[in-house]
This record gives sequence, C-alpha cells and structure tokens, in this order.
Amino acid sequence: MKKLILLIAVACLGGLTLNAQRVIDLESGLLPQNEDPALDYSIVGNPDGIGVAVTDNPNVVGNSSSYCLIATVTSAHPSYAGPKFDFSSAPFTVYGDPNNDNKAIVSIKMNKNIVDGIVRLRVIGDANTNYTSSEVPSAGEWSTLTFDISDRIGQTVTTFFIQSDFNGGRASDVIVYIDDVQIPDEDIPTSIEDELVVSPSIYAFDNIIKVQSELNIEEISLVDMTGRLVKQVKGQDLQEMNINALPKGVYIAKVKADGAVFTKKVMKN
Repeated sequence: MKKLILLIAVACLGGLTLNAQRVIDLESGLLPQNEDPALDYSIVGNPDGIGVAVTDNPNVVGNSSSYCLIATVTSAHPSYAGPKFDFSSAPFTVYGDPNNDNKAIVSIKMNKNIVDGIVRLRVIGDANTNYTSSEVPSAGEWSTLTFDISDRIGQTVTTFFIQSDFNGGRASDVIVYIDDVQIPDEDIPTSIEDELVVSPSIYAFDNIIKVQSELNIEEISLVDMTGRLVKQVKGQDLQEMNINALPKGVYIAKVKADGAVFTKKVMKN
C-alpha cells in the first residue's frame, strides 16, 4: 500500500467505463503519519483523549486485510467521539460517480464489539454536515457502511469525523475497528475513451511480477510499504519483472503503458 490507492476497474455498461476511488487502508501496520510524515493526511482521536492505533484484524470473515484501525470509545467520552481523518494539509474536492447515478458515496468497513448508538459521519470543509448510514453493523462482524454525501459534490473537504457510536448516553465502552475508507475525491471519466483502453492484469507468481495486457508496457516498478522504490525495469512490451531478491511482504506494483499508470497491490510469499 501507498496509503492512498487508486483502484481501477473496467466494466461494460452499454460501453466501457472506468471507475476510480481513493481508498485508505492500513496494510503497512502503521498510522499514516507514522508510516510516512510526508503524507497529506493523518488519523487521530477526537477528542484528543480517544486513542487510535493500528492492530491485527480481529475477524477475517468479511475483511481479508491483515491490519485495521482500532479505537476505544468509553462511557465517559462525548457522543461524537471517534477517529478523525484530517486532510487539512491537502483538502480534496468531492466528485460524483457517473457509473452510480453521479452519487458521491463514502464507504467504510466497520466492526464493533457491541452495537449501541448509531454510526454518524461528520464532514467538515466548505460546510459542516452530518450523515448517517442506512446499514446497521452487527456486533463482532465486519459490515460495510455507506454514506451518501452527494450534496457536497464540487465542495472542498478537510476532515472526516467517524462518530462510531453516536448517542446521548453510552452504557459501556465500545471497541471499534475500521478499515478501507473509500473517498469520492477522484474525477471519474464517463467512458473508456476518456482515459484508458483496457486495464492490464498484474499479479505476483513464483517470484515474478507478471503483466498481461494488449497495451505496450513501458515500465514496471515496485514500491514497498513506505513508498520507497525497490525495483524498476524499463523497455518495450514488458511482460514480467523478477523479484526473487526482495524480502517477503506486501508491495505496490506500478505499470506504465501508453502514457497511463496502473497500480496493484501484490504479495511476495
């Protein structure tokens, strides 16, 4: 992971379309500000007394990630307590997805030890607005919660407050796990002609990064969890890169083809 991953998917809906969205995961095992101080966002507690950290995924059913965010909201904390995603150093603009009725959707994976109050997302920027999810998480299980912030399209956002147990009186402490926060901050082309012809297949197999594509692959790069370039090959019509000398772990493969850049998280076993 390079903290902010551009997911590219190609679909056919009466014509080829491209979908893109920024995703915050924690597969480095570190909070973003500890992983790379140069990053343009951080995750802290709100209020300051709320502790947030990265921990092992407590339940791989419904979420195959190795790591996730953990926050403990006690009965003494205010109703709005929870993790704060701070983008103030690089505010982003909200975009609608033309492949989803031009809606702007924030998606969050969440796992709570008990289900007490509601889950609320407070979005700060050009305006301060609260959103609730129509989905209700189940205790001890991963659930995907969505928040429709389409009324913020075109506006600037500086902060997300995930108020993971919003209520007027918390009966007991709530342990909250959060992962894969998807943010609608990418301008999504409405047709494949606007951007790419086809997305290459990128995968790791037998100490080789393999790329299958009809495009002219000009460069294959691999970066580690800190964003450091660890290997790169350049040429024409490339199809693979040997990674036998690299240590085991998770990497991000970057492929340049016909002026476009594709990324894929890969695992070396």
